[in-house]
Amino acid sequence: MSDLRKQLNESNARIGTLEQKLQKQNTKREEAIATSMRVDRSNKEEARPVAESNAKDATKIPGTNTSLTFGGFAKLNAIFNSVSVGANKFGDQYLDIASIPVGPSRQGEHDQINFHAKQSRLWFKSHTPSKLGDISTLIELDLFGSQDTYTPRLRHAFGSFGKFLGGQTWTTFANSSAIPERLDFGIPAGGIERRQPQIRWSQPIVDNLVEMQLAFEMPHSKVIKDMDTTIITPGDDRYPDMVLRFNSNQDWGTVSLATLGRQIRISEASGMNQKSWGGAISAAGRINIGTLDNIRFTFNYGNVLSPYVSTGAYADAAIKASGQMELITIHSGLLAYQRHWNDQWRTNIIISHSHADLPAYVNDSLTRKAYSAHINLLWNPRPQILFGLEYLYALRELQNNLNGDLSRFQFSSRFNF
Repeated sequence: MSDLRKQLNESNARIGTLEQKLQKQNTKREEAIATSMRVDRSNKEEARPVAESNAKDATKIPGTNTSLTFGGFAKLNAIFNSVSVGANKFGDQYLDIASIPVGPSRQGEHDQINFHAKQSRLWFKSHTPSKLGDISTLIELDLFGSQDTYTPRLRHAFGSFGKFLGGQTWTTFANSSAIPERLDFGIPAGGIERRQPQIRWSQPIVDNLVEMQLAFEMPHSKVIKDMDTTIITPGDDRYPDMVLRFNSNQDWGTVSLATLGRQIRISEASGMNQKSWGGAISAAGRINIGTLDNIRFTFNYGNVLSPYVSTGAYADAAIKASGQMELITIHSGLLAYQRHWNDQWRTNIIISHSHADLPAYVNDSLTRKAYSAHINLLWNPRPQILFGLEYLYALRELQNNLNGDLSRFQFSSRFNF
């Protein structure tokens, strides 16, 4: 009888040990998921109301139901560039496709070191429950306001009331869930990460399985004249950019399909008055693989994509010597894979491409296509701390077939608060 009791006690002890191990594994998995979500939110702020769960550490304004929170991070980027775009230029601080030197302009600008903390960020949020719909606001700043100094710059400034949103945030044409995680602040060659002022309405449809979003956003026509080498922004727009997007969020991930309608217009004192309507389409998403790993993608096509893809590299339209306007078709894409090695280490691999079908009569020194690729190794020793190494390669090719490439090695440290 005593032997049976002894065996029973040993069996209970083993079961207790297994339960403790299982609990530790579940805790680590939950921490890894939470860390991954915090990392994504640090890289991009969603144009969504402030969730109730975020308000648990908030400060209530006396006499009201409004909760206030603030946060951000301090980030250092230490960068080695294989080629420099020139002293105190954004192109040495983050990927700027349009500024990659091509041909003879590369001479004497090889091997450059750059340190900066401009990507550091500060945000403020508010949340007010309401019977008619929750009221939320977000204001976010970084320090990229100037190329050679640390000048505050507005990233997000919007408010939402129920299904309505007004202010500056990610364009509705882009699916921010598909933005890949990387250390470099620049936009991959075929990605869409534009922020601009807008008004937006979001409406659940199909038994809440699909969300429809309709937005009117700030227009930015970009035009190239005949044989000129400079892309201009006339500022003659009369209609907002119009976006219609459908989102589907499932257990396996999220996907979206967006359409864009724009009028491109230029009007000058010389008598030139040209305008043309065009459109574009974007399919994007994030597909989960297991608990944490995922694939992210974006594919875009249209003849009014200039401000949205490879900012500054392409024009919306070309003006012939006769004064006629011709829209320029652009297609681009991005594919990324995020692999979590464990609850602290992960890797992101990103490849991206964009191409503009330029008319034969434009200056042959304009950008025709671009490629970029990233690979990094990131480490979160604590949820609020990130260290990372990244290699970036990018190539820009002109209409005359001349090209220039950039190799970049980057170390970053980030401390969230």
